[in-house]
Amino acid sequence: MTTSDWVTSAIALAAFAVSALTAYATWRWRVIDRRGAGMTVYFHRNSEMAKVHVGEETIPVGYNLVLWNRGPGVAREISAAAYNAEGVLLQLVDVEDHEFPLSVLEAGARYPIPWLLERKEQGRHFRCTVAWTDGNGRHEATLPLRRGETRL
Repeated sequence: MTTSDWVTSAIALAAFAVSALTAYATWRWRVIDRRGAGMTVYFHRNSEMAKVHVGEETIPVGYNLVLWNRGPGVAREISAAAYNAEGVLLQLVDVEDHEFPLSVLEAGARYPIPWLLERKEQGRHFRCTVAWTDGNGRHEATLPLRRGETRL
């Protein structure tokens, strides 16, 4: 074998190695992607005021806070917290003590919560922190929210 044969063989082997590593990385990212849940949260304007029963009182609610799993994987142990623009934690009246963390939210599933607060909030800007576990581990996201019309 000549030197040029060795160089050609080495280049071919290096190209094969790069190709194999690229194929493995692509496959691995696809697996990770399929296991991941893509949790988000948004306001949904109710076309008609929802009627929420709190004790003996029925209260009309114009918005729902919706948790949405946009990813292909299952989300588990989902928790959410809402804050006003100043960072004060808001208490949602129509959430029961044992409701969160949600045990599971399948891919594509949405979970609406009536936007009925313990005290009247006049602002339009809020933040929501949502945390969940999926096939790739534990995640947390803080998302800005603004009340307004939605057509989703």
